[in-house]
Amino acid sequence: MNFHLKLLLIFAGTTRSKEYAFKFLDGKEEKRAKGITQVNQKQNLNYVDYENSVFDNIVKVLTETKLQSNKLKMQLIEQKKTSLSNADDKRVWIGKTQKYEDFGTTLAWGHYRLNSYTFNIM
Repeated sequence: MNFHLKLLLIFAGTTRSKEYAFKFLDGKEEKRAKGITQVNQKQNLNYVDYENSVFDNIVKVLTETKLQSNKLKMQLIEQKKTSLSNADDKRVWIGKTQKYEDFGTTLAWGHYRLNSYTFNIM
């Protein structure tokens, strides 16, 4: 059998589903962002953007252009999409402002332990 192994160097993923990036030892990057076209991901997103979204709560908005038919008329539509964001509507991310042992912990909205935390909501 012929296996192709890639050694993973570092990973960055936001709390939202299907938003993550890998960086491999050979220097290549693999990026995923749900709802964003592959071309837009390759041209406008890099690994540092994913890190900034996770650690600094920076939201990245991209403009996407698509061709759409409306009542048999073709239209060119520009949409602004939130491509990277650490905000989630189901879970609260306890960020780096808290104790080190809580770094990366998420709690569901309404959890009893949320009363003891203070954090910034975007």
